[in-house]
Amino acid sequence: MPRRPRRPGPPVAILAILLAACSRGEPAREANDARAGAGDATATAPAQRQLDDAAVREPDAPPAAEASADAALGAGGAPGTPELDGAGEAATQASPGLELLPQARWLRHDAACEDEDASAESPSSPIVADHCRRLATMIESYRTGWMGRARPFFGTIVPADVARVVVYPFGGADLLTALVVFPEATALTTLGLEPAGDLRVVADLDETELRTALDRLRQSLLRLFNVNHSRTAEMAVSMRKGLFPAHLAFSFVALAVHGFEPVSLRYFALEPDGTVRYLDDADLPPLDEPAGDDAERLRRNQVLGNVELRYRRAGVDDPAVRVYRHVCGDLSDEALARDDRILRHLESLGDTAGIVKAASFLLWSGGFERVERYLAERVAWQVSDSTGLDPRTAEAAGLVQETWGSFEGPILIQSPRHDLVRLWGGRPYRPLPFVFGYPDSAHRGHLLVTRRPTPVAP
Repeated sequence: MPRRPRRPGPPVAILAILLAACSRGEPAREANDARAGAGDATATAPAQRQLDDAAVREPDAPPAAEASADAALGAGGAPGTPELDGAGEAATQASPGLELLPQARWLRHDAACEDEDASAESPSSPIVADHCRRLATMIESYRTGWMGRARPFFGTIVPADVARVVVYPFGGADLLTALVVFPEATALTTLGLEPAGDLRVVADLDETELRTALDRLRQSLLRLFNVNHSRTAEMAVSMRKGLFPAHLAFSFVALAVHGFEPVSLRYFALEPDGTVRYLDDADLPPLDEPAGDDAERLRRNQVLGNVELRYRRAGVDDPAVRVYRHVCGDLSDEALARDDRILRHLESLGDTAGIVKAASFLLWSGGFERVERYLAERVAWQVSDSTGLDPRTAEAAGLVQETWGSFEGPILIQSPRHDLVRLWGGRPYRPLPFVFGYPDSAHRGHLLVTRRPTPVAP
């Protein structure tokens, strides 16, 4: 794909947030922490505040307050991992790495409010009961609202033969949306700066910390439920430096919302060739070490940045086990030039389907061309808002683009993007019954499908 001139990019402060590396399961450099911290104060841009105000408030909340899964993942599967296209219980058999799903019971029941009996060791408190009541109301509103409109829509536009392996760069903790678009995926991979976090620490939260963590979890979920994206700086603070493993809580909520149940949980690192190495007990930070300050919490969370959840449908006779992986890492060209194990891992997945949504306009910056090239060459069918592949990139790669909704210009960034405006203006209007990712500058929803051309029959 020919190299294009550098385009107007996002503000420097937004880019500053997106500098860290968790994919090796090693502590990040202190410089990355300093650069990321510089972005925490940038999320108050006027357009961003408008998006925040668009979220409906939480009920009663204070205003501030087919093949086996391993085969589908290509080289990502670890040697010795049991085949999962037979009985689902195979996922619970011995496999490389430390199995931590039993330790996640509290997080699943009391934070994600899964529909199961409370454990005797961790009875539900009034704080948890109140949290689950509010979360249940939010989930019901989401199912009948955004999800109730989006799932039938995607059911009509996603091809029946679309790849069952899905990649979601800049996707953070958004398993929720990935399962709306691709409910039948056998393997899902999100990538972003948000680490999975240490699920073992929740047992040590005192009452004040617990209340604060659950309140923040609901507020973050509320944005995803109602605005359909998460706030970059907020995610950076709550997940990268937070004590509570919010990413894992998000993921358990997503599985519950979509009627799935987890059957395995393991942390992993990526080897230099992109293959997965599951972490053993010796790789995990000792629990007897204090959490310390922000820098220490960041270090601990980045050690546990990558997580794999295997899951299956709950309450039905369906033994098929699927895989969700989150890879924590920096996708910029600068970072990938130093260490390209993330790209090697993505390449091992073969041709995939994909999502790009609310990606902070990073693909506009000229600093993420390697990921852009991957999307153009290896993702055969992808859905995005305006932060996905632009028309020039798609045309150079021989891809076809289809539009829904309206696009008059980008929100959050001062750049007209005439190519995108012309793309929407040159196509028949097709209504979009929801906002997908960022709205446009007129606060209206838009959606773009970028795909390989349909082969012509001989």
